[in-house]
Amino acid sequence: LDEPMSGLDPIGRRDVRELILELRDAGRTILFSSHILSDAELLCTRVAILRRGHLVATGATAELTAGHTRGWD
Repeated sequence: LDEPMSGLDPIGRRDVRELILELRDAGRTILFSSHILSDAELLCTRVAILRRGHLVATGATAELTAGHTRGWD
């Protein structure tokens, strides 16, 4: 999914978020791209950071949001 909540009204964002969480909790893998960190923190158990088409970091969201951002630029 590419920016699945982009352009949606608040109710649409909630509905898409709930669907993604239901699929995740059912054991499904969902791959989506977003530049909205709060969406990734809420929905993902693991994230990958790409910069200019290159993988620069991957791991649990808690690990990557704990201030370990050096070296991504």
